[in-house]
This record gives sequence, C-alpha cells and structure tokens, in this order.
Amino acid sequence: MPVARLPISWTPPVAREQSGVFTRAQAYAAGMTRDDICYRVRTGRWVVVAGRALRASDIMPDEVMLLRAVSLTWPDAVVCRSLAAWVHGMPVNVSGPVDVWVPGYRRPVHRMRPHRFDLPPADVGRWGGTAVTTARRSLLDVLAHEPMDTARDLLAWAVTRGRIAVDDLEQHSVAYPGRQGNGQLRRLSREAADGALSVAEQLCHRILRSAGITGWHANVRVRDDRGVIGVVDVLFPAARLVIEVDGRRAHGADRFQHDRSRQNRLVAAGLTVLRFTWQDLRDRPADVVAQVRAMLHRLGG
Repeated sequence: MPVARLPISWTPPVAREQSGVFTRAQAYAAGMTRDDICYRVRTGRWVVVAGRALRASDIMPDEVMLLRAVSLTWPDAVVCRSLAAWVHGMPVNVSGPVDVWVPGYRRPVHRMRPHRFDLPPADVGRWGGTAVTTARRSLLDVLAHEPMDTARDLLAWAVTRGRIAVDDLEQHSVAYPGRQGNGQLRRLSREAADGALSVAEQLCHRILRSAGITGWHANVRVRDDRGVIGVVDVLFPAARLVIEVDGRRAHGADRFQHDRSRQNRLVAAGLTVLRFTWQDLRDRPADVVAQVRAMLHRLGG
C-alpha cells in the first residue's frame, strides 16, 4: 500500500496483539516511512506510552500498555515495585515512573526508571510476555521504597488480607542485610507492633490512650456463624463494641459496598459499630472520645 494512502487512524497491525502499543521500528517494518513516523509523533497523532513504545493519541492509556511498553523497550527488564504490585491486585498508584530491574547499566528513558539490585530468579514471574516480580517481592519492595504514608496504608491492606505478617518485615531485613529499604521495613514493623496498621489507626490509638480509655485490642479477627467477617480496627470485647476507622484516602464503589456489607454482618453478630473518619480523628478528637465513652457506658463496658 503506498504510504500516502495510509489513513490517519493507521497503526502497525502488530499493535492489535500488543494492547495497542508499538515501536517506531515496527511501524517502519509495516511500511511507513521514517519521515511520516516522525510527523505523526511531532503532531501528536502518536504519543509515547513509556520507553520506546507508542500509541495512537485517541486510545486511552492504561496499566497494561505500560507493561507492554517495558517488554518492547527492554525485553530483558523485570517490572518491579508499584506496577508489579498492581499486576498482583494491590491498591497502588501507578501514575508515576515505571520502575524496572535491568541486568546492566541503562539510562532512564521516557517514564521508565531502571534499577540494579539483587533479584533472585525465584522472585521473578511473568505476566503475559512481560517479566514481573512475584507478589511477595513486589509488596516488600513497595513497602520498602514508597513514601511512608503510602507504605503504611498498603501494609494495613496487606496484613488484614493475610498477604503478609508484620513480623515478616523484620525477618526480611535480617535475612537480607544491607538491602536498600531495610530501614523503612524495620520502621514499619516497629510502628505496627502495637497493632496500628495505618496513619489513621495510629491516630485513633493515640486518642484512646490519651483519654485513658482501656479494655480494647487492635486489629482483631472477628467471626460469625458463616466464618470470618474480617479484621476490625478496634474491639472492646467486654462491651462488644467495634471501632472502624476510615482512612484518609477515598475508596471506590467496591470498597464502599464491602465495608457496608461487613458492617451489617458485625451488627447481625451482636456487635455495636462506631465509624470515624480521618477528619473526625484529626479535627474532632474530643467528640470521638465523648462518643466512645457514651457508647461504652450504654453497653456496660
């Protein structure tokens, strides 16, 4: 087909097999001239996804495209940290640079950040045609390297779902001395030793302790006749009172539904539930204390 007759919407046929992404080399091999390729990139008809991978500007980018972009740019790279954690279903932000392990020195390229560190073969799996770190290694890497607030929230998510135990953080840093990020893992482990698994929960615990309110336990697994309901943030066993803390970050519709369904099961199991938001804890701690004390008095706890 003459190049001049290629429609504006044309992309290399191989893009359909690669989640919509392709390289300049693939476009050239499919019959487009270098000048026309440069024109489409220069005018924004084709835009960079990451590395050397392109997409048509009218196609919305997504995480799958980022994964394909890595394998097209550096076939020997291994996706790690946040994007690898996303592959394994973890609630992480992947809007930043794509972190990848590489076997030798590489310069960063568009949105791809190379790293060199110890990566045993047992810590590597595959997603489609892209190498990614395993779920456990991805989780530990995010906990070790992301900002502390992000790491705290992810640790709370992971522990309450049985993905990892708090003790695992200290054990990992001991097993791999000198590994970058060990200091943050040990700090997370120390913070979580009293049962607080998120910034909001830590604040809730401080409020309760400062008010002299006792008789409670943090992160307790609660059951009913159907099995495990979940891990509640705070439980007063004698009063059968539960405190649930809504974290600082907004949750989607799925999480909203999950929380309400779980609360219904807690109530049906004979537990009383108080919910407090981050704003409650930060801006109205006296009100939180008053509500907890009033409920304990009512329940005889």
